[in-house]
Amino acid sequence: MSSSRLLIILICAAAPLSCARGNSGSGDPERSEVPTPAAQSAASLVGNWDLASDPPLPPPGLHMSFTVDSVDGATYYGRLSHYFSGNVGGDLSAFKPFTGSMGDDGSVEFRADMTDPDMLGIVVVGLWQPDTIRVNQLVVGPDTLSARSERIWLLLKG
Repeated sequence: MSSSRLLIILICAAAPLSCARGNSGSGDPERSEVPTPAAQSAASLVGNWDLASDPPLPPPGLHMSFTVDSVDGATYYGRLSHYFSGNVGGDLSAFKPFTGSMGDDGSVEFRADMTDPDMLGIVVVGLWQPDTIRVNQLVVGPDTLSARSERIWLLLKG
């Protein structure tokens, strides 16, 4: 058998093995992972989010804002940045920073606990769309606001 024919046989036999071993780039430690849809969408959460409702609350109303400071994959980190109920401002330092998560379906969820473990914080569960989170569950302290009326609660990116 000629050496060129033997070389062709060896190359043909080795080709499927090299792909099976991941020589197509997956063995490269420098290669970054492909982000999940949730991780790609979570990056767009960075910024300020203002609470709104439809129909709007009558004055003086409830004014609340959250700020998402950073994202790591599908996990995001933020804080309550504005809180007024009626004409009384809430003490922002009474709330801990929060960690939230985004699902591949665009679901978002976070809980801003209070520093006093005996006090109830704020829970938000919703569905993300660009620049809007439709809030399915909104709990502020002992009150579940999303269950009180036909009002639609939203977080709007500011």
